[in-house]
Amino acid sequence: GEYEQSLFKLEKGLEIAEAHGFRAMKAKLYASFGHGYHLQYKYEDSLEFYQKSLAINQRLENRYEEGKIRGYLGVVYQEAGKNEDAILCFQESLKIAQEFGAKRVEGNMLEHLGNVYSSLGQSKEAAIYYQKVLEISREMGDKRREGKTLGTLGIVHRNLGEPDEAIFYYQASLDISREIEDKRSEGRHLGNIGVSYAGLAKYDEAIVCFQKSIKIAQECGDKITEGTNIGSLGKIFFDLNRLEEAKAALLQSIEICEVSVPPAAGTFRGILGVLYATEGAFQKAFAELEKGEPLIAEMPSEYGEFLCKKATVMHLAGRSKTAEQALEQAENIAIAISVEEYSALEKAIRETKKFLLW
Repeated sequence: GEYEQSLFKLEKGLEIAEAHGFRAMKAKLYASFGHGYHLQYKYEDSLEFYQKSLAINQRLENRYEEGKIRGYLGVVYQEAGKNEDAILCFQESLKIAQEFGAKRVEGNMLEHLGNVYSSLGQSKEAAIYYQKVLEISREMGDKRREGKTLGTLGIVHRNLGEPDEAIFYYQASLDISREIEDKRSEGRHLGNIGVSYAGLAKYDEAIVCFQKSIKIAQECGDKITEGTNIGSLGKIFFDLNRLEEAKAALLQSIEICEVSVPPAAGTFRGILGVLYATEGAFQKAFAELEKGEPLIAEMPSEYGEFLCKKATVMHLAGRSKTAEQALEQAENIAIAISVEEYSALEKAIRETKKFLLW
């Protein structure tokens, strides 16, 4: 296939480079091998070839190329779950980019660092890096990146339990999306604003945002945004005790999300399970939990929240021991991933504890 042909060409190129002592060419070819293995999710092979490329560039004292390779290494380390190694690579690449005044690369590395800290649940640290990305985006006049970064800062502040600040950043991001006529981003930012309004119990405002977001997503063919925001509407309807509307929205969302974003389908099956349990339809509730759990089990924080829903269902069904076990499992996840006290998972754990005691 195409991949094998590319690999064959790289191997031939490497033979030529080695035969003639073309070290710079050899470094570039090693990097290309690293790219190829990365695309195949063969992380160890990818790291091996990037390291070979890095070693040659260091011997050649090619600092600019060294910075690029360190950035590539950071991405692979992050995807492989080696976050400490990723941070070290991104920091070194950032330092080199600053030496050369390479603003775009500097912004990329700052964004990568923000992403790593965000994935570790260290939202305050992530916000520092994203703010620097925002400054560079504005300095460069890069409106698209500015809008994206504002949206990311909105997510960070939402995770910090600061919904008003989140709405401020989402609104600024939404304004830029409209300015540059990026309809897909506009739909997503409206959905994010809706989530923040829901967190403030401003349900009317949230519903309007979700409805606008869904309409735009349908126009753009953005199934992820459409499915997740229909599900978010369903959750609001459930909170408002509009149960039939909630069921209809959740079922529609699950149908879309199981194809476009399976973990979200797992989340919404958990909510639907709680809804059925409140109606006394326990077999239906258990079925939703059974279908939803495998979809979300590899997303630690979201899975912890799902387990809180499971605990709620089991408590309502009179299965106290199973409820306690599910809650304990959620607490263990929170400890393992060191979530912040204001995170959605910690909030879910606190609320579930109160419910089980009641």
